[in-house]
Amino acid sequence: MRGPIPPYLAGYVDRIESYQQEWMLDTYLLITGERAVTDRSIHERYRELNDGRLFHEALERGDRSYARALANAYFAAAPALAEAGDRLRAVQPELVARVDGESLGIPQLRLRAKSEPDAAKRAALEHQALALIERRGALERAWVETHADVSRSLGFARHADLIQALDGDVAPWLRHAERWLERTRTDFLSRWRGWRERDQVSTGPFIPYLGREPSVANGSADMPTSVRATATAWGFGEQARRIPIDVVPRPGKSPLSLCARIAPPRDVRVTTHASTDPLNYGILLHEFGHALHFSMGPDRPFDLYGDHQAITESFGMTFMFVATQADWYDRFLGVPIGADDLERVRFLVDASRRLDALHVLYEHAVHTGSPDPAEEFRRLYRREFEAEVSPHLAYFRMQLFLEARPFYPLYLHQANSMRSALWTELCSVGGRRWCLGDRGRAHLVERFRKTCEVDLPEWLKLIGSALPLEP
Repeated sequence: MRGPIPPYLAGYVDRIESYQQEWMLDTYLLITGERAVTDRSIHERYRELNDGRLFHEALERGDRSYARALANAYFAAAPALAEAGDRLRAVQPELVARVDGESLGIPQLRLRAKSEPDAAKRAALEHQALALIERRGALERAWVETHADVSRSLGFARHADLIQALDGDVAPWLRHAERWLERTRTDFLSRWRGWRERDQVSTGPFIPYLGREPSVANGSADMPTSVRATATAWGFGEQARRIPIDVVPRPGKSPLSLCARIAPPRDVRVTTHASTDPLNYGILLHEFGHALHFSMGPDRPFDLYGDHQAITESFGMTFMFVATQADWYDRFLGVPIGADDLERVRFLVDASRRLDALHVLYEHAVHTGSPDPAEEFRRLYRREFEAEVSPHLAYFRMQLFLEARPFYPLYLHQANSMRSALWTELCSVGGRRWCLGDRGRAHLVERFRKTCEVDLPEWLKLIGSALPLEP
């Protein structure tokens, strides 16, 4: 973080910056599919930063910001977890089924099933996808169980105890997520039933989906072009030109999009997948928004060390919300988006927020010792989406989240809850259509820089929020 460095860390700053650069580059190359296995030698070279001793010193001093960063290093350096991750990545290319002479992975099988009018053929495609999900799910569960072992090796009997050490009492946020889900449930389920009837789809055994994905209109600018144009209009032209956006398809490339802060503010990179789905345009706005943040907030890499993930994600959620605004498509894609497609985007953004809140409750239940995680997973999906999902999906999102942070759904829920405050701020300085021009630039830069100086409680006061006590 920017400002006075505590004495116990002062002698490690240069090493921390070097470690972060090597580690984040390795992560980026794994996600893009340019590297198949983790370079474990990186973590071996920096044992004094990831062996747990500095982590415990930070905790003893009540320094949660640096404790969170040091905990991430401990998990990343754990050999057993690296091996479990390599096994999971190695099997991804094998998770395919032959259909009419084509090799289709899980996402392709599901897309094919969506558009298949014949009920028997559709069921067969779903059965093939489920068989692959079951195989992948066993490896994801093994990874999650290994993660719990690593948490215990750090001195915490339950992973929930580590979460409390890093984030304090999370019970108010659990109640906030539960109240938000309860307050919005009737309206959401009514809309969800309407979409199922409209698209003639059943909920099925998968995470809920619409029968037709939204699409931008023919002739629209592609994702990188439109997002670079947006950043330029916001007043970040130099960053829009400089920051790379990887859209190259590769066999081992992760389905995730990512912003990698390798050596901020100079070396920040984004990777994603080319698509005509406007929701994916929104995801790129989210990730490129992170890149703007990491390029404009810090003066040196250490300024971001220990920053709060929920604050970071609140910017991503705010920028992603731009993709729900019709006039953004007119201006930056060059072609209006259809009314039905925009309605789908807005619904899917709401559904994504609901998934994040659901996973706060589900994953915390697992981390506190739920006797039957798969059943808890299915119970919550039944309640919030009226869906009988496969138990083999119970560890999919959890594994992705734990690979990033000890309790990532909490940060996403916090970020979603802060989005309206940030959007209101930007509207107050730039007008309702702030996202079409540069009137919000100075405010964004000031907020980006502030993230390098404060933790979550101070940030909430800064944006005038009463979270998590808000109804």
